[in-house]
Amino acid sequence: MGLHRTLDVNLTGAFLLIQSVGRVMREQGGGVIVNVIPVAGRDELPDRSAYVASRFGLAGLTRQAALELAPHDIRVNAVCTGMPELATSEESHDDVAAAVLALCADDSTGQIIDLT
Repeated sequence: MGLHRTLDVNLTGAFLLIQSVGRVMREQGGGVIVNVIPVAGRDELPDRSAYVASRFGLAGLTRQAALELAPHDIRVNAVCTGMPELATSEESHDDVAAAVLALCADDSTGQIIDLT
């Protein structure tokens, strides 16, 4: 996948979703957005510059959106996970679900939970 396609899917898609959902949440008085960032976005990978940039960008987007949406009682957080295609047990999926639920239940914003 080329640079533009990778950024469109992994970063622009998340941006547009946060923007759209943020509008609805603002009208409803608040809400919680949780992004999921695969671990590959935090490590160096040969020949994967666009992918790594898109994942680091999603972490930055999470924190920036948290700042911008906080005045509207919208919290934005993320969970940094392992690679879903490498998951070998139901436990890893349960860990992700538990982290997402924890971020939805507390008052944090701009947080990134690292499950790696």
